[in-house]
Amino acid sequence: ATLDEAPKKIEQVVGVYVGRFQPFHAGHFNTYNEMVKEFGKSNVFIATSNVSGGDRHPFNFKEKQKIISKMYGIKKSSIVQEKNVYSPVNILSKFDSESTALAVGVGQKDGSRLGGKYYKKFTGKNMKGFEDEGYIYIVPTFKLKVGGTNISGTTVRKLLGSPDIDENKKKKLFKVIFGKFDSSMYDFITNRIMFDHKEPKGILLTKEIVTNFCVENDVQKMIQESSTIKTTNLKGGKVEGGGAPDDGPGTFYRSFSDYYRVSKDAVPWFMQKTGWSVVEFMIKDKEPEVLDPDIDFTMIEDPVSNVTFGRVGSIPGSKHASRDYLQRLTSISERLGWEILKWMHQDGKGVEISQKPTEEYGKGKTAWSVKGTKGKKAKLKERIDIVDDVKRLMTEGGAYGHLSHPFDDNNLTFRDFKTMIVNTLQGNLSKEKPATEKTDGQNIMISWRNGKLIAARNKGHLMNKGASALTTAGISKMFAGRGDLHKAFAGAMRDLEDAIGALSDKQIDKIFKEGEQFMSLEIIYPKTANVIPYEKSLLIFHGVLQYDDKGNAIGDYSQFARMLTGMIKQVNKDVQTQYKIEYPPVVELPKVKDFSNRKKFYLGKLNTLQKKYKLKPNNTLGDYHQAFWTDYINKALKRTKTKLPESMFIRLVKRWAFFDKSYKIPQIKKDMKSFPKFLDWVLTTDKEDHKAKFKENITPWEELFLGLGTEIMLNMTQLLTANPDTGAQKIKKDIEDTIKAVQSSGDLNLIKKLETQLKKLKSIGGFGAITSTEGITFTFNNKLYKYTGTFAPVNQILGLLKYI
Repeated sequence: ATLDEAPKKIEQVVGVYVGRFQPFHAGHFNTYNEMVKEFGKSNVFIATSNVSGGDRHPFNFKEKQKIISKMYGIKKSSIVQEKNVYSPVNILSKFDSESTALAVGVGQKDGSRLGGKYYKKFTGKNMKGFEDEGYIYIVPTFKLKVGGTNISGTTVRKLLGSPDIDENKKKKLFKVIFGKFDSSMYDFITNRIMFDHKEPKGILLTKEIVTNFCVENDVQKMIQESSTIKTTNLKGGKVEGGGAPDDGPGTFYRSFSDYYRVSKDAVPWFMQKTGWSVVEFMIKDKEPEVLDPDIDFTMIEDPVSNVTFGRVGSIPGSKHASRDYLQRLTSISERLGWEILKWMHQDGKGVEISQKPTEEYGKGKTAWSVKGTKGKKAKLKERIDIVDDVKRLMTEGGAYGHLSHPFDDNNLTFRDFKTMIVNTLQGNLSKEKPATEKTDGQNIMISWRNGKLIAARNKGHLMNKGASALTTAGISKMFAGRGDLHKAFAGAMRDLEDAIGALSDKQIDKIFKEGEQFMSLEIIYPKTANVIPYEKSLLIFHGVLQYDDKGNAIGDYSQFARMLTGMIKQVNKDVQTQYKIEYPPVVELPKVKDFSNRKKFYLGKLNTLQKKYKLKPNNTLGDYHQAFWTDYINKALKRTKTKLPESMFIRLVKRWAFFDKSYKIPQIKKDMKSFPKFLDWVLTTDKEDHKAKFKENITPWEELFLGLGTEIMLNMTQLLTANPDTGAQKIKKDIEDTIKAVQSSGDLNLIKKLETQLKKLKSIGGFGAITSTEGITFTFNNKLYKYTGTFAPVNQILGLLKYI
């Protein structure tokens, strides 16, 4: 409501019963019914996440939904997947934020953990819309009892998953736990829990074993290092124990999930080799007195990860330390209403390699720093870390940046690739966020400023809160005289202006912040199709990015795509004159057939690449590229009998492996004039052979992941194209026409490019593997990636027509 309007009256209360539900049993159902009595069946939803894996989370969201609907008759539409169950945005997107109140049903223990500014105790009086406040509704807890004893969810899983319990007894337990017996669900649940149950390996370290060890051995002689810093007593001149050293695991974490993720890798590798691992955490979020900041909304979404952006001892600092300091200080000063008028700084020039920390402790990364390690020479075997050189916005098209294939990300490790491959084949790409279909349209960024819709097609339009961005009339002028392309963009702007203009000022400001935030969307207009033939006109929202005055992205709100779509649907403006407005369609990815053999096939390819240069699981794709070019250059040095200084060698590796052109040709000629034979080889390679060698190096990675993408896309259903088979046939016909046109042109360069792409297409399945979709997008380690399968070479082939 604006200042001139009275707040809307609360017309309904949505009750959301939240939990892990691993699995949902009769006790949970009784609690659900209590919420139904309070709020009504149509207003009560069950919210749970898609977290799965291990003994604590044997069921994913779809499996939990199946259990709840089959065993208790609750509609699937009332069982909703949420990333954060205490912020149920998917449920709330269906309701008006000002006239609907939110009541989250939790037990007494969890209720004491929620709080902060947002959640208040539910009383049923003087309530506000869920945009401003949420309410804690304490539900009665119905304990499960077996033989008169209360049992927990953990005990339920152990009972049903235990191979030692007689089958008939287990069936009776099932009926007690779930309130009734269903043979198909019994088989499904018990098999699923047994599948995830693993017997612990190794020796159980009991108190008795530890005591005997300490008694029978002189432990003091074994301790070679203390956990304190030695300090000198100036008066007595003797050495005394000081404070804790500056090493070991980190102390501050964003949330418990972050704490668990980092802490489990805190054991040094030499201990891991002898069987040591993290078995329990000192702080556990299941304890009532412990509050996870991810639950009570106190978590800082964009924390500063370092105490300094500059060098710390032997650890190099950020390559752009001065810029990072300025951005951080600007974000603080703006909150106080201040402005930095002048920034006094001096950026370093030149890049050298810093000394690498020993591998014995932790996984210390090295990076290109401004000054390097004074007085020390870097070794050629040291890692060239290109983190700062390859970071970019991992989003799609236009002003929105570029979306990466897995083989584009030089920071991914071989361990990451292995996990990604297994998750893909298992159909588990939606663990972090739902995997969505990647659409083949035209990108545009939109915002709302001074009561008008504005659009950005480049970075300049994003600067100063969209001050120079294009209006609807400006977009129409930009594409004037371009036929269907003009119809696509001008029509999209008109429809969007009508749809967004129907929202309240408060809703518009939440999404766009008066030009500070831009929504990325894709225009799908059948007459302007790129490769994929769509039958309907759609506007697909992807997500919101927040920008500073220089047009640099400083915030990412992907959840706003679904939120804005929901707002527009609430006012019945999603179906417009020319387009229908939607958010990216979530794709169903089933587990591949013959999982074991396909896993062996793809991991075998990955292991071959890893072993080629004797790399380890924690080595990155960047390390692989470095090893390739190091080997390639060393062979040339041997042929020309050249002994090249290390500094030149390293800069040459950077130029060719990572396209770092800071080592320029004039400087190369000057540096290597004493090595004429080698210099001649370098200049020839740089001009004529570099691109070909780079393609040779990246090809096996492309074939691995394009092939993997192709395999899963053949099993995808519910695509945006209404007739996928017809669409695939059209693409094949377009390729055949392109092949004929290229061959008829007589252009040897084009023919060679065509042969390269046809060879790539054949290596990942050929014409039979072509599908009517660009691919999918998925999140891995909180970064967005894409699988495109056959679309990658198909797009390159069809693109050759523009050169004829």
